[in-house]
Amino acid sequence: MSSYEIGMMIKKLRTQKGMSQEELAHPIINRETLSRIESGKVTPHSRTMRSLFERLGYDPTELLQFHLTADEVETKRIEDELYTLMALIQRNKPEINKEHSKKIHSLIAKLENNKEYMEKPLNTQYVLKEWALYHFYLEEDENAMEFIYKALRITIPTFDITKINEYHLTRCDHALIITLALIHRYTNRNSLAIDILYKLKENEKRSIIDMSVSAKKMTITIRNLAHILCIEKRAQELFDLCEEGMEICHKSKEYLNYRAIAWYKAKALFLLGRTDDYIELAKKVYHAMDLYQEENNKNYVRKDVLTDTGVDLALMQ
Repeated sequence: MSSYEIGMMIKKLRTQKGMSQEELAHPIINRETLSRIESGKVTPHSRTMRSLFERLGYDPTELLQFHLTADEVETKRIEDELYTLMALIQRNKPEINKEHSKKIHSLIAKLENNKEYMEKPLNTQYVLKEWALYHFYLEEDENAMEFIYKALRITIPTFDITKINEYHLTRCDHALIITLALIHRYTNRNSLAIDILYKLKENEKRSIIDMSVSAKKMTITIRNLAHILCIEKRAQELFDLCEEGMEICHKSKEYLNYRAIAWYKAKALFLLGRTDDYIELAKKVYHAMDLYQEENNKNYVRKDVLTDTGVDLALMQ
């Protein structure tokens, strides 16, 4: 795709959304640079393009084929390796984290020491996000919070936790705010975590344009919000939220978070005293997790139902 075609696409989508150049650009790039992009005079860096399209509510991977330089290929390899390793570490699992944390630290530091890479604000935000996740998984929550706020203030300089529903959020912003909510959840500030996630959900609902983008973000938010509502035993609220989440999954065909949301709906049924319905839905979730080889989740569901009802899902057809 040529620079002119990319620029025309950005301009068209920005106009459709009713955004000014200043609103779309700030603080990722300045307005003059966006004007040059829209006129086809320059081609933006791949992460800049991704963030612009995400702000516009579109999944950039479905619109663009990025042409990476040799240096960008190497940094993308590091980012991909980080993504894989981050998926392997967990809170409260020091034996697992010890195995991977040293490598993660080394990879983040390698990006951080690349001066040309770090000159781009969005790359700096990405590195700060990875440090935040690193400290979060190691249960170093104060350090994680510090990195989260530094990262958010790159794209939202005046970030205010009470105004989350008002911002234009990129995928990176969204991940940072989810992590912020989880820190509050793990430090026993569930009410604040719930408030953050409801504001994030409102933001996603307000900014919907492309269903594939909004559904991914919305279902991640709903899954995390459902988890905390379940802990707080807010049964009817939890049930209604999960109904909404499952409907979004069906409409968008975005099923990554479907099984988790269905499980929380089952827990809502149990809290509402509908034990037979709870067992029936839990059985479906259990077998779906078995089909997708989600052993840890499947065993968790089995154990929870056994504790709640004495019924062993493994013995049910």
